[in-house]
Amino acid sequence: MSVQKKGSVWYVVLEDRDPSTGKRRQRWISTGSSRKKDAIDEEIRLKAQRLRGIDTVPSSDRLSAYLRDNWLPAVRPTVRSSTHQSYEQIVRTHVSPRLGNAALKAITPTMLNQMYEDLLDHGRVDERGGLSPKSVRNIHVVVRKALNDAVRWDLLVRNPADLANPPRVARQEARAWKPDQLSQFLDYTSSHRLGPAFRLTAMTGMRRGEVLGLRWSDVDLDTARLSIQRSRISVAYEVVLSEPKTARSRRSIALDSETVSELKKHRRQQLEERLAAGELWQGGRRSLH
Repeated sequence: MSVQKKGSVWYVVLEDRDPSTGKRRQRWISTGSSRKKDAIDEEIRLKAQRLRGIDTVPSSDRLSAYLRDNWLPAVRPTVRSSTHQSYEQIVRTHVSPRLGNAALKAITPTMLNQMYEDLLDHGRVDERGGLSPKSVRNIHVVVRKALNDAVRWDLLVRNPADLANPPRVARQEARAWKPDQLSQFLDYTSSHRLGPAFRLTAMTGMRRGEVLGLRWSDVDLDTARLSIQRSRISVAYEVVLSEPKTARSRRSIALDSETVSELKKHRRQQLEERLAAGELWQGGRRSLH
């Protein structure tokens, strides 16, 4: 048993034999600390456990196993697919490499704070520096949610993330275009292929995914109204249709006369392109885009 450092984090390195093969193996147990003293203290604790015949950190008790095998599958039915993908990426890319080998019950606020500090300094996947405070705080939110569920499932007595100190995020004032700037943009993009989509976004406040998910059956040009029925989003680099984000998101929206005129023009152009292309037509019959 020894202590070694990887990046800014100290690990306790256990040497034993794989019970299934008899071959020697190394197990790296993260302390989540940038201090060698903490690693030495953890080494002493693990040696004492081994002398009492206690398995140091069974793989099933590690944070990475809990997140991968318990938490992520459990929350999958409760969140949007894009949200679950974000959770999975945070766990795989940022949390497991730093604290995954630590026992779930051994996670402390200090370990989490040190992970946040390491993410701020070295968190980018391309190894070109650290993550922004907002990104690190988003990771904290996911970790806190995961550990809250561990408390609910009687796997933890309390949530160490409640006592951690994620970085503060400076509140930034939202900046919006002035009416003349928006008008100039819409005039400039009026002949663009996505001009109608830009206008819909600007004049209705629809989300990007809602605009991309529109079908002609959702639009009533005679009454100048449209209804939000779905969103088109990217999940794991694949485009999928999704239910509206909330119940309130499924709504009816009034359209101004100029937007209606642009949509009618776009509809005519789309039909002409479809007739000209014949069997080569690749666009959907129902989609606006």
